[in-house]
Amino acid sequence: MLNLRTGINFKKSYQNGRWITADLHIHSIYSDGGFTPGQILKYAAHHFLDVVAIADHSATEGGLEAKSLGKGKPELPLAIMAQEVSAGDRFHFLLLNCGEPQSDFNRDNLGDRLAEHRRQGGVTVLAHPWTMPKAKWARSCLRDLIAADLIDGFELFNSASLNIPDISEVWRRLWEEWIAPYKLGVFGGSDFHHLRKGRYIGTGRTYLKVFAPGEAGIIDALRARRCVAGLFGHQRPAELQSDAGLIWGREPWLSELQWLRDSLQQKMTELNRFAPAYRKLFVNLFEAGHYQLLADLF
Repeated sequence: MLNLRTGINFKKSYQNGRWITADLHIHSIYSDGGFTPGQILKYAAHHFLDVVAIADHSATEGGLEAKSLGKGKPELPLAIMAQEVSAGDRFHFLLLNCGEPQSDFNRDNLGDRLAEHRRQGGVTVLAHPWTMPKAKWARSCLRDLIAADLIDGFELFNSASLNIPDISEVWRRLWEEWIAPYKLGVFGGSDFHHLRKGRYIGTGRTYLKVFAPGEAGIIDALRARRCVAGLFGHQRPAELQSDAGLIWGREPWLSELQWLRDSLQQKMTELNRFAPAYRKLFVNLFEAGHYQLLADLF
């Protein structure tokens, strides 16, 4: 496996922050996924992801195994603890930086459970928000959770969204009603279960602006909502076919990532000084959205 991280000196690069690429919603064999944690780590490494979160349903075995497998192996992505929990009716939440497995969530105890998760240093993201029940209780519950500062953001980009008609309008509605007014973070994840076209690990991902290496820097960025969501895939709605990749987020983080992408695009006009194999690699990295890695290589 080609390891482009080896030999790159990141010591000084954290002073002004670095963008790392994470898939925060992956399922393993410990719930209803088809990959073992080891297979997830290897696949994510081959596709240049920096961070993965194995978010099995009310289970943490996959995350624990991934953390153990990745210990002392810088060529593998860093695994952070996560799980996906449900309050019923596809009202799902991603608990990032979580502790013990959680189950039996419902509308009556949801606030208390998420408050305890917050007290333990956790981050909470509403998963695939378009599946949230349209019932008044769900919307009222979500507003109460946001008012109590128990929701950090929405998983706006998820590979399942690629199959939804008029998904751009869905994103805009979620943005205007929830994300912008409440200053929530914008997150992305693949919701990976099995390999199938357009539903790969890293299809939906989160860009995090970190100022310290390792897990501490990641958790700090999650809590501060220094994040931008990205969506890259092979099956794309007709209205999105013209885009190599989509990035959405709040300011100033969106503009910062767009500036990095624009500066890289300018450098891509100077690829003639590199050998053909490197030119192909750089183009592939840019089109796949691996902006920080490409900047390091330049």
